[in-house]
Amino acid sequence: MKYVVGIDCGGTKTIAQAYSLDGKLLETFETGFGNVTVDYQKGINHITECIHNIYTILGKEKCAGDRDNYRLFIPDGFKLVFSLTWTLSRDNKNKFLLRRMSFSSSRKDPNGDPRYPNIQALTEISKLLGFPSLEECMVDIHENVDIPNIEIVKVMEVQELSQEEIEKFSYVNK
Repeated sequence: MKYVVGIDCGGTKTIAQAYSLDGKLLETFETGFGNVTVDYQKGINHITECIHNIYTILGKEKCAGDRDNYRLFIPDGFKLVFSLTWTLSRDNKNKFLLRRMSFSSSRKDPNGDPRYPNIQALTEISKLLGFPSLEECMVDIHENVDIPNIEIVKVMEVQELSQEEIEKFSYVNK
């Protein structure tokens, strides 16, 4: 059975709950605080412990997070969305399998500028979600948009399209 995991990372405890794709609660795991602003390393350790325990009980391979759009809300106004999607090349001759992760924040710093997670947090969370090192990914910072965000993208696979597919996509994009 496929499942998704939601994690509430609070200042006193972290709760991870796994749900089937039809919304049935499958497992709950609770540990110490997950708010990384309280203590960064302990917070990451508690979040990791929750994820690993859910994976141990239900099986990592059955988690749908790598295959469907998935959102995780992190305390302090951060949101993480990750997905695995196919996209066409600009010339419509290839398609790329992209692993994409986007961090956004509804919070601003005292100067009114958007707040982003620090690089240490980005690195730890991307490791937990199975991304290669950030050095192997494309990293874009989108500041002048309605919801400023940091996007991390890794090309996982490239496939050449058949002539029939090229003609079909060329027609659609005219």
